[in-house]
Amino acid sequence: MTETELIPALANAPMIQATTQPRLFLAGSLVAQQLLGSQDAELLALSEYAQYLRYMSLATTRELWADAQSGFGNALNTYYAVQELARSGAAGIVLNDQCYPAHSQGQAQPVSPVEFFGKLRAARDALADEPITLVAELDGWATYGTDGLQERTAQAYKTGADLVLLGHCDDLELASLPAALWQAGLAIFHTSKGQKVSELLKNKFKAVLDLDYFQQPQLKNELVGRQQ
Repeated sequence: MTETELIPALANAPMIQATTQPRLFLAGSLVAQQLLGSQDAELLALSEYAQYLRYMSLATTRELWADAQSGFGNALNTYYAVQELARSGAAGIVLNDQCYPAHSQGQAQPVSPVEFFGKLRAARDALADEPITLVAELDGWATYGTDGLQERTAQAYKTGADLVLLGHCDDLELASLPAALWQAGLAIFHTSKGQKVSELLKNKFKAVLDLDYFQQPQLKNELVGRQQ
């Protein structure tokens, strides 16, 4: 994966067709909005999300990253969930450290390191030798702080993550990141509440998963045209 890669988050086939980015993220919150009219990703069952992922994988030959949320349960649930997402066409798996069920609104409540890295190890084992990117999403920064973030980042790579993704963070928190974390090759979620993507790309993030990619005026216009 190239440096500071932009990965659009999307929810449907017209969105896939409206961008040429090589990697795309099928965000659980956007899929829930598409299917249920609510951005609460926790409302989607694994079977519903996996089936939808299969449909989207038929719409493109590019990489689709799947939203494994918090593993849909405990470590054993995570193992089987990751296998199901891999069978459904995922080229990447994003697993967060929230308490189950995960949510996309409000402050995230993280699980203990023992529980999260048990799930992450289960996800790695489920993928075996398949060439699928495993992403550890750290959402609980507000709870465990910078020291905890450094510890979880280091342990995530040791446990088998290919990339560490920062979620639920703001500009002030980003400004306080120590050099050691930048050197770890982090990725970040972007939303309208934080910095602009152009500003984030000036930093040393390895990738930006942009939840508001299709809110850009020119892309919104193109998307509307494809849906008519």
